Amino acid sequence: MAEIIPYEPEQVMLLREIEISPFFTSPFLQTKIAMTIYCNEKAFAVDNNISLLLFLQQNNFTSQKGIAAAVNNRIALQTSWENHTLKEGDKILIIQATKGG
Repeated sequence: MAEIIPYEPEQVMLLREIEISPFFTSPFLQTKIAMTIYCNEKAFAVDNNISLLLFLQQNNFTSQKGIAAAVNNRIALQTSWENHTLKEGDKILIIQATKGG
């Protein structure tokens, strides 16, 4: 990782806050614009109100054939991915069918 050398002490604090927190908050909005979800046990910072389909598209899962998704140990039908809104802390499991013999 490249080292960032800030010029002013205020920048150091700002960089540390962003580095530590996966959330960005605005004193004007007072709302979280990101949340943490887990996919195959890896943490992802994503926008609030993201659908399962959009998350899968952004992470190139939908380009794979024969995938299935479960959210919090419940199978999510592919026809419902677009309308399934993810929530803070959701745990997604993606599996892919394979050929074998």
